[in-house]
Amino acid sequence: MNPRLNRTAVLAAALVAGLSSCAGSGDPKPSGASHAAHASEKPLMPLVTGKMIEDRFAEHEQNVGSMVVNLVASPDGRFAFSTDLGHHSALWAIDTATGEGTAHVDFTNQGGAKGPKKTLGLYYGLAVTPEGGTLYAAQGRHEAIAVLQHARDGALTQLGEIAAKPGDFPSGLALDGRGILYSANNAPLGPDVAFGTPASLTLFDTKAGKTPLDAKEVGRFIFSDTIAGTSNFPLSVAALNDGSKVYVASQRDSAVYVIDASNPKAPKLRGKIASGSHPIGLLFDKAQSRLFIANGHSDTISIVNVTDDSIAATILLRPEIAADLPGATPTGLALSPDEKTLYASLGDMNAVAVIDVPTAALLGYLPAGWYPTGVVAAPDGKRLLVSNMKGASLRNPNLNGPHSKAAPKGEEKEGYILNVMSGSVTTVATPASPDQLKQQTQRVLNLNKLTPRYVKAVNPLANIGLQAGKIRHVIYIVKENRTYDQVLGDLPQGNGDKSLCIFGREVTPNQHALAERFVLFDNFYDCGEVSGDGWTWSTQGHANEYTIKNVPYGYSGHGHHFDYEGTVDDYPVGGFPAVDLEGK
Repeated sequence: MNPRLNRTAVLAAALVAGLSSCAGSGDPKPSGASHAAHASEKPLMPLVTGKMIEDRFAEHEQNVGSMVVNLVASPDGRFAFSTDLGHHSALWAIDTATGEGTAHVDFTNQGGAKGPKKTLGLYYGLAVTPEGGTLYAAQGRHEAIAVLQHARDGALTQLGEIAAKPGDFPSGLALDGRGILYSANNAPLGPDVAFGTPASLTLFDTKAGKTPLDAKEVGRFIFSDTIAGTSNFPLSVAALNDGSKVYVASQRDSAVYVIDASNPKAPKLRGKIASGSHPIGLLFDKAQSRLFIANGHSDTISIVNVTDDSIAATILLRPEIAADLPGATPTGLALSPDEKTLYASLGDMNAVAVIDVPTAALLGYLPAGWYPTGVVAAPDGKRLLVSNMKGASLRNPNLNGPHSKAAPKGEEKEGYILNVMSGSVTTVATPASPDQLKQQTQRVLNLNKLTPRYVKAVNPLANIGLQAGKIRHVIYIVKENRTYDQVLGDLPQGNGDKSLCIFGREVTPNQHALAERFVLFDNFYDCGEVSGDGWTWSTQGHANEYTIKNVPYGYSGHGHHFDYEGTVDDYPVGGFPAVDLEGK
């Protein structure tokens, strides 16, 4: 049974979606010469985005809950820590030598979406003390930062939490060498917080008491220079050891703010780096002389000289064949032990970019799972750990979904699509030679259909399209919140399952008539899981990083607003706006 997620397209126009094309296919299996050699090596699994991932591409796969969004290394590199924000929210410790999880702590949602204090889930930020014994994890709408103890054997113990102020939304986290913990409050909108509340950066002194739980807020920076004082959605944070510069990436403002926290009680703005659209990842080198910025919408990496905050280089991560098409989406960064190679997880290419740091050149790609969000390099440099938000294997939500006839009474929710999708951390070997990297790169391009066969193919509709004077109008009908089988599964000419049909011909005669008169599209796949990302896929051809991250967080009852459709703070959200706030 092919997965039909939550829409029925009765009549469909082609969606131009760049690298993240959601083109469906009557036969989702690979065909043609460009896939032949590759398919004979490892089985391929089609995604609903029209792309594919390799089965068993990784040395090891560790399930880490659902919708994993961040991955950071311990100071000694022996462990990686992952955090997720879906229905099954958990924090994991993973051995970088084996890729196996050593411990995890669950953060169960206790009360749905009735209030921020009822939700104990995680959001994005992770920070580890220099000695590696204490781990901090942001909890978003719970208005708190979880504090955990990490033992040398990999065990994790939750000590408690540091309370944030009402209305705060702890997201990105960073520590400096003085023990100051920086927390970016990404979306300060809650049941008791008025729209128009500006974002902020909170400074906690983790050495103010005898234990990490005694951390005290000592300072706060308000991003008051943004539009009408509203949130600029700060996310990632990176701080110099002395606190003289704290870098805060603004998802909305196409910039990284530089804050002077030399005096933690009175942080002040030093400047702003115009890095690129939607910066979401920050990483220092060991000497803290260079800052690497992942620009999620520009598909670029900015390399910044920390001395004067000038941009030394900008690296485009799109392949040459698709240099003008957005949709690589860098999400996380890691340096090799010798710091000669930079790795960037690419969410919408299901890959990891390999970059030569001395020449600031893109060398190639490594295959990853479905929507990678973070990467860590093992201390020996021989392997990478990659967090994959949607895992590395496929699911079939039709068989036991909400309202499904196959779901036992009382268990319908267990089959809910955002509930069954599991995040993972996979272990991938680094290339042993340039030739091996070249082979891996070609695999990634094949999996993404970024080859001349697809990207530069002659338009098969050229003779009947608008320029040919024949097709003048296209009607695009989208059916909300229903799978193909639930509505059209009873049509015998389609590839459907009648047992899953709930709203058949007797309930939806008009939709059945349209499908039979025009076109059925029984193998048209929806890229989105639910309404939140499905509508942006359907109307804009892409769901951006903010949407992909916040849809599972909001839909799992953690209290996030539905702010990924239309505009927020006068800024178009959900897809790629034609023009950003700077007119670019």
